[in-house]
Parts: sequence; C-alpha cells; structure tokens
Amino acid sequence: MCLPGKFTSFLRRNFTGFYIHSTGHHDCRQSGQVNCRLILHVGLNHSGYLPEFVTITDGKTSDIEMGRTLQFPQGSIVAIDRGYNDYSWYNQLTKNKIFFVTRLKVNAKFKVTSRRPVLKNKGLTSDQAIKFTVMKPAKECPIELRRIGYRDKETGKHYETFAKHAR
Repeated sequence: MCLPGKFTSFLRRNFTGFYIHSTGHHDCRQSGQVNCRLILHVGLNHSGYLPEFVTITDGKTSDIEMGRTLQFPQGSIVAIDRGYNDYSWYNQLTKNKIFFVTRLKVNAKFKVTSRRPVLKNKGLTSDQAIKFTVMKPAKECPIELRRIGYRDKETGKHYETFAKHAR
C-alpha cells in the first residue's frame, strides 16, 4: 500500500504483496515459461512491527484474494491498496468491527452527508462523511464512510482516503 508515512502511524495491521520473479524454478521450465512470478504476501502487526503471516502464492493470486481469507481480530485497522476495491468486503469488515483505510479511486462517485472541521496546518484538506451513489458500490457497501483529504507539504501531492473508523 502506498500511503505516506504520516498515515501509517495509526495502523495496527496491514498486508501487502511483493512480486518475486523466478527464471529457474522447476514448474516454470515445465510449463514452458521463461519467467515465473510468485507473490510473497506479508501481514504486518504494527504493535510490534513483526510479520503475523507470510504466504507465497502463484502470480495469479491478488492481495485482495489473500486478504479475504484472513481472520483479523476485532478492532484491527487494515490498510488496503486502492487497486483492489471490494465494496462487499469493506461492508463485511465493518460488520466484523474491523476498521480499514484505503485510497479513494479518482472516479469514485459519492455524496457528502456531513463535514467535519480540519486542521489545515497539519495538511488536512477535508474530513467528510460519504455514501457511495453508484448502484454496485452503494448496494455492496451501504455504510457511511469517512473521506479524508491530505496535502503533503513536502511534495505538494494531494491524497484522498476513505475509511471506516469511529474517530
């Protein structure tokens, strides 16, 4: 997940995948492929900065597929890559009292239901409650979420996240 360091300070758990390229593995040679790709999925518990799990899968298993199989404890905060939006999984996490944060896709359609004041001197540009308006996301994830805008002072880059968290 590519979130700036300022966001990761509150995370309790996150998982990500690292690609491993192999040219000499037996299964690669048998299938006639010159290069094989494996993914190393790592779950990190931020309370001790230690991996809770490490799994190697074929290059066809995405992080979101792996994430759906995990049993996070209630109260966990999970960082999710925006490339794997799964609105029904977000709803399921919320029902299980597991919080999440992810980057908002540029083309996401939503309505703002309320606004909160922000500390502009901390780089925050918005703090809003939102609901999705497009049929599929609205049906799969009917819950209210938080949309938080942040501008990095060093790079000037603007980030938008959405999350389900009580704060």
